[in-house]
Amino acid sequence: LVVAIKVFTPRAWPYAIIPLWYLARDLYLFRRWKMTATTPGGRQAFFQALTCMTLDILSRSLRRNSLWRMILAVILVQFLVITWWRMALLAAIQSHNVVWILLAAMGGKWATG
Repeated sequence: LVVAIKVFTPRAWPYAIIPLWYLARDLYLFRRWKMTATTPGGRQAFFQALTCMTLDILSRSLRRNSLWRMILAVILVQFLVITWWRMALLAAIQSHNVVWILLAAMGGKWATG
């Protein structure tokens, strides 16, 4: 970020102090956080246990039929929206109207994310 500020906006160089300040502060706090761990690897073990618990909950959720029905419903709705957009785009191209083609292209950007 600091290099981009220097290269693309040379007059804004004094404002690069702000990101540098936050970088220095975060590095200092991270170093202090690593030093204050109660046991070596204690925080790492906590986050590993948290990750394992999250994966366990997710694996149990994947076994439920309601989750699969919801996933299939979302995929079906996405398919219908994209099919509808495709039909609109093909109709706009056949009309040879630039405005309709641009509107259909913008609608496709919305439809496909």
